[in-house]
Amino acid sequence: MNSLLEVVAITMLFFLTPMIAVWVLISLSRVIENFGDLPIDEHEALAVRHWAIVLQAESSCAKRND
Repeated sequence: MNSLLEVVAITMLFFLTPMIAVWVLISLSRVIENFGDLPIDEHEALAVRHWAIVLQAESSCAKRND
């Protein structure tokens, strides 16, 4: 009985462990690939551009008033 249990344990160790590792790596690569597509990055870029334009307009108005 022990030898049968050992055979099953070794089989699971050598076959399931690499399969789980590959599954984890594939999931991680999908997360990394999709991280650049998050809308947060686009909104932040638009907000920075908007505030840069606003600040530039304010500074040019301040120069005209002087």
